[in-house]
Amino acid sequence: MTKEPPLASASSSPGTVSGSMGGAGSGALRRDGGRVSSVDELEEIGTVLQVLELTQYPNIAGGQVVVMPRHRVRRTRLVSEPSPHVPLAAVAVEPVEEPQVGKEDAAMRVQHAELVSAFKKLLEVSALHKERFEA
Repeated sequence: MTKEPPLASASSSPGTVSGSMGGAGSGALRRDGGRVSSVDELEEIGTVLQVLELTQYPNIAGGQVVVMPRHRVRRTRLVSEPSPHVPLAAVAVEPVEEPQVGKEDAAMRVQHAELVSAFKKLLEVSALHKERFEA
């Protein structure tokens, strides 16, 4: 069970955004950054993710995980605690109904445009970030 950010062994160039979560100083900005010691520190509502690709960097420790969100869930109870052999806790979950938002909602259109813009920037940075770690 971890929310640990990646090691800061390779720092980003000024003006670029790292493709990984966390980093120097991000702990103050993210309440879900860092290692957790109990399941109670995790959010009650989360997302089931499907791992599409798992890649290790060839020349430094760490790697990249590509995931696709499947559906929202609510954590209901702890099934098993982490152990030395299994570092993740198992939890029982139940599906969460997605809220229905009208397509004509102006605030939703603004958020959609911001997301599209952010993903376009991330795609540009991601290609540069990937080249940096391939030898």
